[in-house]
Amino acid sequence: MADDQPQAKRKPRLGIIIRVAIYVPLLGLFGWRAAQRFVNEREAADEVFRERVGAWLEHPPQTIMLPNGEPLPMLTPEQAEAQGYKLPDSYNEPAPDPDPDPAPAPAQ
Repeated sequence: MADDQPQAKRKPRLGIIIRVAIYVPLLGLFGWRAAQRFVNEREAADEVFRERVGAWLEHPPQTIMLPNGEPLPMLTPEQAEAQGYKLPDSYNEPAPDPDPDPAPAPAQ
């Protein structure tokens, strides 16, 4: 009976080692493939986004949809003035230049 005890303890350890030898590589493989798929899908989505933004920048829409569903026409400043809208004076005036060299503080 004394000989059976060490062998009984040895078998569960062997079973654990076999399970670890099987499942760890499988989990590693599945994790690696999932990470690859995620990166590939993210790159594809980024490329589609860049293409859509590039197309929008080349040909911007003439109207935008407001959150309430109303279309809002996009006008250039010339089109707005032609339709009778008055642009603010600050839009046509160039921005004032900041003082390039401020006066030094007087020495005491």
